[in-house]
Amino acid sequence: MQGFPNGIKEFFIPEEGNVFVICDYNQIELRVLAELAGEKNMIKAFEEGKDIHCETAALILQKNKNLIDNAERKLGKKVNFSMIYGVSTYGLTKILNKEGISVTQSQADYIRTLFYRSYPNIFKLHNILLTADVIKSIGGRCWDYIPKGDVKRLNLPIQASAAEGFKEALALLVESLTEYPEWSLVNVIHDEILLEVPIDEAEKAKEILQKSMIQGMKTILKIVPVIVDIKIQDNWKK
Repeated sequence: MQGFPNGIKEFFIPEEGNVFVICDYNQIELRVLAELAGEKNMIKAFEEGKDIHCETAALILQKNKNLIDNAERKLGKKVNFSMIYGVSTYGLTKILNKEGISVTQSQADYIRTLFYRSYPNIFKLHNILLTADVIKSIGGRCWDYIPKGDVKRLNLPIQASAAEGFKEALALLVESLTEYPEWSLVNVIHDEILLEVPIDEAEKAKEILQKSMIQGMKTILKIVPVIVDIKIQDNWKK
């Protein structure tokens, strides 16, 4: 149930008289990274509710963020989600060109340099994770068997920390569900929760689901704001 495309999801529908309440986290991996690194520029952007992809595009293009267009925002987004796990110059070149953003390896290398210069604490965190004897998630999980220099070291603390917060959210939600026997937890997909509830209880379910997901993740993210996207639908399609 983890890999269905949107074209298939529209055929998943609730029973008659019910609706789906669907909630997922907004840019959770970047938020976890900002917290792990103590990256002030990124934290400030999240605290102020700014578009982090526009912020990154403005920083690497050295341009006024208010003048960033959609194509430039796309660049910022691809750079953010590539650099979060320390993509190589070659890897970034390949990713950007595949997305129709034409760059040379030299240009991609310069983009990497500008990203790390814009977010210096992420650069420091990456170096620490690649060389430390033991790496840890925010919740305290430890790994001491991954070879130094392996890029998996950049991946695990972020995904594990997000998973820790998500499990806390699920625990809170399941506790609440005992009071609503007609509600069903249909699926849990990556950072998304899907509930099926009676139509006349949809708003209440929305309130409880949103509260559970935010409070659960706040046990992990103490500084960076937690934002969720939530909706009520008659099918699973986004």
